[in-house]
Amino acid sequence: MENIERISVTISDGTRPFAQTAFNIPIFLGMTDNEEAVKDTLRVYSSDALDAVAEDFPVTTSEYKMVAKALSQDPHPKTFYIYSVTRSGTPVPSDLSTGLLAAKTAIEEGGYTSPYFVIPCEREQVEGDTEELMDTVSANEWQMLTANQDGLTAAEIKAFCGELNSDRIVMGAHTDPDTELLDAAIGGYWAGMPVGSLTLDTKPFNNVSAAEWSASDIATMIAGAPGSPAPIPYINQAGVAVTVGSWNTAGSYADLRRCKDWLKARMAESLFGLKLANPKVPQTQHGHNMVQGAIEGVLNNARRSGIVQPRGGSGRWEIDIPTLEWLALNDPQALAQRHLRTILVRVWPVGAWEAFTVLVYLNWSLS
Repeated sequence: MENIERISVTISDGTRPFAQTAFNIPIFLGMTDNEEAVKDTLRVYSSDALDAVAEDFPVTTSEYKMVAKALSQDPHPKTFYIYSVTRSGTPVPSDLSTGLLAAKTAIEEGGYTSPYFVIPCEREQVEGDTEELMDTVSANEWQMLTANQDGLTAAEIKAFCGELNSDRIVMGAHTDPDTELLDAAIGGYWAGMPVGSLTLDTKPFNNVSAAEWSASDIATMIAGAPGSPAPIPYINQAGVAVTVGSWNTAGSYADLRRCKDWLKARMAESLFGLKLANPKVPQTQHGHNMVQGAIEGVLNNARRSGIVQPRGGSGRWEIDIPTLEWLALNDPQALAQRHLRTILVRVWPVGAWEAFTVLVYLNWSLS
């Protein structure tokens, strides 16, 4: 069955779409109470700057430990951010989302590239932390990597994943989460990989010991998969160095979300570039071909990058742009306004049998 989700790309008159320029930069969101740590200030680092991190965040802080775990993976991110939030008075869940938005503002004002992976350095200091942060992550079309709290049973972890039920939240399940920092290891490795089909099945992470899950624990956490929508955490299996599944808390493939976000961002950039570069994109077959060419340029790049694969009726992908005749009969208002909307792009991601659809809406006047 085809994935019925549609990604909406909207280009409007006079509006430049905000688009991610990279999908491999993590931001570590800290909340340490260490008085020597840098607080409420965006810090920007390169992958060889662990000593610089130690100058801002002592080695005993969760910020330093999470970054060190992420950078010990191969590959690992070349650039990363840290923003540590001050939780004064009585902490409330909105502390973290407020801090994350403050970090976003500092990134934009500093001219830095937007992050994509959000990695909290501590988990659930206050009940509701994860859910509140999840809303901010989803609104900004990022992904969050987290882990279970220490002492939770397999059934409790599974239930919590079900409550989150988000294709933007990945949870690592470990019997010793505070020491092994599986979420930081996943984030470090994933951020070091290019966008494209990525499976973490039987992927051994550096410096992460096998969890002590029993066979029944594992069965509890993977119940319902594959083939049915069920929340599934990444799992360290007993008896194997480290084995995990490529799932998010919505029960779908985690890397597919990044592929969809990449396509949306690149199409928005390409179509806006078409608009800037051409003072006239006519409401004719030629103009429609110009739009299709901009879309196909993105798809060809995605194919070369291993993001989409050559399948479907056309042998690559399917692009359905309404004809002038169809618009005259079915959407005369769009034709009169010289808008071109409801362009359907059906693509097959590498490694997946099911297609998904990109819905392109050009809400600007063709000449």
